[in-house]
Amino acid sequence: MPEGLWKSIEHMRKGEKARIMIKPKYGYNNPANREKVVLPKGWEEPEKLKFLIKKRVFFEVKLLDWIVRHDINGDGLLIKTLHQRGAGFERACLHDEI
Repeated sequence: MPEGLWKSIEHMRKGEKARIMIKPKYGYNNPANREKVVLPKGWEEPEKLKFLIKKRVFFEVKLLDWIVRHDINGDGLLIKTLHQRGAGFERACLHDEI
């Protein structure tokens, strides 16, 4: 998805509906994500693509739910999926018995 859409979704709450306008800089013309973004059907043609990357795009989004995942080492090899948040601020340490 375009970077601007992801940034917008990060600021939404569960059950929220929003109409999101994304400028070309954060939409389909972002050089950092140009190869990763999947274009809408019928917009792959060069003429239509030139039009799409120069214009603002609008999305209507409803955030239903999400899953919290933490990449512990930042390399994708150790991922923790959060099912239920714990209580308090204490965490297990290296010398604690678990």
